Amino acid sequence: MDIILMLLFTAAFVLSLILLITAPKKSKRWPFLFISLAVEIIVSAVLIAVFDSLPGNGMMPGFTYLGEWMVCFAALIAYIILTLVSAIVGIITLIKKKK
Repeated sequence: MDIILMLLFTAAFVLSLILLITAPKKSKRWPFLFISLAVEIIVSAVLIAVFDSLPGNGMMPGFTYLGEWMVCFAALIAYIILTLVSAIVGIITLIKKKK
């Protein structure tokens, strides 16, 4: 499960990064970039809550879903940072176009 989550989060991150790189040249991609980042942040936060609320099993029940939780948390932090970088790049692009 960890590997599948990591691959999905990585693919979504790469897609958002490609959109960020191409967005300053094609202004129609900005809304799609921010919508995709918002969806990625929401999905990561929901999955964190889901994995945190699942009942544990085995000898150490508190660590049953620790790997999944950590992958989702790392993805959430990465998406938040990418959103901040995208907003800064968007503001700079907007200022440069007005000059």
